[in-house]
Amino acid sequence: MKPKNAIFIVFEGADGVGKSTQVRLLKAFLKRNRIKHKFIHFPQYKKKPYGEIISRYLRGEFGKADEVSPYLASLLYAGDRMVCTQTLRGWLNSGFTVVADRYILSNIAFQRAKIKADEEKEQFTKWIQDLEYRYNEIIKPDITLFLDASDDLIFSRLSEQRGQRTYLKDKTDIHESDTDYQKRVIHEYRILSRSMKDVVCVQCCDKNGIMMTPKEIHEVIVHHIKKRFGNVFKT
Repeated sequence: MKPKNAIFIVFEGADGVGKSTQVRLLKAFLKRNRIKHKFIHFPQYKKKPYGEIISRYLRGEFGKADEVSPYLASLLYAGDRMVCTQTLRGWLNSGFTVVADRYILSNIAFQRAKIKADEEKEQFTKWIQDLEYRYNEIIKPDITLFLDASDDLIFSRLSEQRGQRTYLKDKTDIHESDTDYQKRVIHEYRILSRSMKDVVCVQCCDKNGIMMTPKEIHEVIVHHIKKRFGNVFKT
């Protein structure tokens, strides 16, 4: 059993919302406050056997996003997490706070976006949770921080140059390039964030719809973590 001071924190959100920046700021915060921690990013594109196939999927080698069954695609991402579970458990049992960029909620939101009927969406959600938590025995996050902003802001950031990513091999990411698909993903994230008790929605826009500064968003995130864990998350 992991120590009480070992917290598993997950960042979630649509592509382009600023997760990487907030991960970096939280890691710096933990370091400043001498809280020992580890970081992991999902999917692990270079890891065998699942990461390499995920890279091929995102490069479009198996078809467009909507052409690949949500059940089949989700198995790849679930497997990628499964092979890391022993490592994550070891870190947490050793008293490390673990920060993850994406986890099971990404799998649910991105694949639900391919499904039209609400009843089938719910069936899929239960299926993937059963697969990952019960059969694959992955670790449940202590808190999942869903970063949200207006659609216009997210898409303006997504359209910006994001740098060369080796897993794409000069190809276009089939998730990022499909605007309609991305809109559906964001919609699913919002629905899930309202129904799952371990998910906290972090609004990255102020009341006027203006994007907050990274520092302001970071302060909101730290507030949520401290509020959730009280004296456990001491600084």
